[in-house]
Amino acid sequence: MPHLGRSRDDLQRKFEEILEGAKAYYQPPERLAIEYPCVVYQLERMDSSFADDIRYYTTRRYQVTVIDRNPDSRLVEIVASMLFSRLIRTYTADYLNHTVFELDW
Repeated sequence: MPHLGRSRDDLQRKFEEILEGAKAYYQPPERLAIEYPCVVYQLERMDSSFADDIRYYTTRRYQVTVIDRNPDSRLVEIVASMLFSRLIRTYTADYLNHTVFELDW
């Protein structure tokens, strides 16, 4: 049986532990009233390691976006400090600052 790495529920628990009271939303529907500051994340892809025609390990890659009115949000530093987190881009929309990361989990 291949190892699928840590689950999305594990990632949600990790966010709840480190985000200092801010919310983490997994693929929220558009009609959901989101509280800021927050983290919004979604599965981007899954990468597998193979040997001898057997899948041994699968890593999930998530797109993680920190959204905050504050351009110097503490949440950016928190997500940036996570192991296997990479900054992808930043932008502003609707007077909110967005900082996008890729996170292998």
